[in-house]
Amino acid sequence: MNGLPHDRHEALAVILRKSDRLDRSNQDDCRIAVLILRKMTANIPDLFVEEDDKHSWSETLSVYRNEIRRFLYENDTKKLEETVDEQIELWLSEAESKSFGYAKLNASEKELVITHIEKIRLLIDESSLSQSKKIKLFNRLSSLYNEILRDNTKTDDFFAFMGDLAFTVGEMAQKAKPAIDEFKAIMRIVMGGRARKEGVLLPTEDDLPQLPAPEHSEGE
Repeated sequence: MNGLPHDRHEALAVILRKSDRLDRSNQDDCRIAVLILRKMTANIPDLFVEEDDKHSWSETLSVYRNEIRRFLYENDTKKLEETVDEQIELWLSEAESKSFGYAKLNASEKELVITHIEKIRLLIDESSLSQSKKIKLFNRLSSLYNEILRDNTKTDDFFAFMGDLAFTVGEMAQKAKPAIDEFKAIMRIVMGGRARKEGVLLPTEDDLPQLPAPEHSEGE
């Protein structure tokens, strides 16, 4: 009993290994081992050892050893199955998160989106926005550029930029409408790639979030 693990199943495995070294001809040692195993397994569900008074202590020990081995094997298998189930669940969850909210774009689509991004960057630079707002939008555009280069493009960042752009329409004056048109073209490409990846129909333009229509500015 010295140095046994606190976990009962692990302790049983250790006792089995120690009992391998017993002299089976020594009935007293076998009796001690049986008494220990009997007490250790008394309250364990799914582990029942049927003893026979006609058996010697060494034979009874063999019965205990066989039943405990079977129980430990089944218990280990159950734990493995639970671990496998957890890993599969995690894998499915990660796979689902990678398939929902992501667009799969081909090379020509990526080039086209990058072209639109550069046009928006130029329109923002030429607009009457404050320097701080320009910098924020430039940073957003840089994030979109990096996202487009990925194998799976996350669409959340494009919706976030759409929100920021909506709040600057009034200040961009005559640059607002062309910037919005460029970004609408981006969203059509990105949402088309997402619909293709997720295997769904692309929502109609009326069902997509809308950017506000810019008011006519002076000179228009």
